[in-house]
Amino acid sequence: MTKIILFPYAGSLGLAYNQWVKPLKRGFEVHRICYTELKEGCRNYQCSTWDELTDLMFRKVSRLVKDGDYIFFGHSMGSRAAYEMYKKLYEYNMPLPEKMILSGCQALNHPVKNPEDSTEEQFRNEYISLGGISEEVLACDELAELAFTELRKDVMLLKDFSFEYVPVQCPVVVLNGSKDTISSKEEWENLLQREVEWKLYSGKHFFIYDYQDEIIENLLAYAEWEN
Repeated sequence: MTKIILFPYAGSLGLAYNQWVKPLKRGFEVHRICYTELKEGCRNYQCSTWDELTDLMFRKVSRLVKDGDYIFFGHSMGSRAAYEMYKKLYEYNMPLPEKMILSGCQALNHPVKNPEDSTEEQFRNEYISLGGISEEVLACDELAELAFTELRKDVMLLKDFSFEYVPVQCPVVVLNGSKDTISSKEEWENLLQREVEWKLYSGKHFFIYDYQDEIIENLLAYAEWEN
């Protein structure tokens, strides 16, 4: 069965795509990558640099892709993580994905703002405006503090991502929300030096949950064709 490897957005605490796992299992062997790992008995071990995160992800991903027949899906931070893994697999001459879906992300050469350049209020307001933090979480001081603490940790890693070109040999799909800050199809194609399939949804940064049924069905259609 084709594997789908899901890379989460920043601050998701490993809970991203919770509602996707069950329906995706109709066509895929589903794997979610978490940006943390057990280490020295500490369940909340988290990487302190992007390079450290890359090494952690590669240890996880390389075990999953030895036999090929898999696709990548990443949203926001997950898009950069997915490309980073593609680059690493390419460099190690390992089986590459059959398709790479990059969602909710500007073209990968755009820098990520350093959260230390904003006040805490500015940082929170910026990410609240993206629509990914529920009203229930924001209404609870304890939950909100946890959410923004974990989000800041991930964005601190993400700010050090640096795009390095490698030839992308699989089809690439780019998904974005029309009300988000996005790059054009032409910018993506110039950056990756290949044609991309382009889909613009009406919505903000987290359009993937507004249109999750459609996106999941499109993924399953690919799995059905592939299998």
